[in-house]
Amino acid sequence: MAALDLYQGWCLPHLRARLRGRGELRQRTLILSARHGLLKADNPILPYDQPLTPDRAAALETEVRAGLADHLRALPAAEALLLLEPVYLALLGYPPVPLVHIVTDPVRHWSAAEGVLDAWGW
Repeated sequence: MAALDLYQGWCLPHLRARLRGRGELRQRTLILSARHGLLKADNPILPYDQPLTPDRAAALETEVRAGLADHLRALPAAEALLLLEPVYLALLGYPPVPLVHIVTDPVRHWSAAEGVLDAWGW
């Protein structure tokens, strides 16, 4: 199943609804997984249960940051929206783009994320 479609919790149902039928936007959407590292929205994965521990974050960090750099080379961006808990943000680091929007609790503050997505026409 596509990564964006597999995850059912947190803010992903809201994000998935906004991206439905908009493949060009799904291509720009990444998911940071404790098991798989950085995934494109349509990468196929199987269900799993793995928390992000400090050891796991350390094991993923180089791969995740390189994956983000590769993604931004292929699809340059002037802005990024990060919907990440602080532990995931520490793993990812800040994207090398001029403007970064961060929402660390997009369940309770989905309107902040929506404001950015609305401004982008997403």
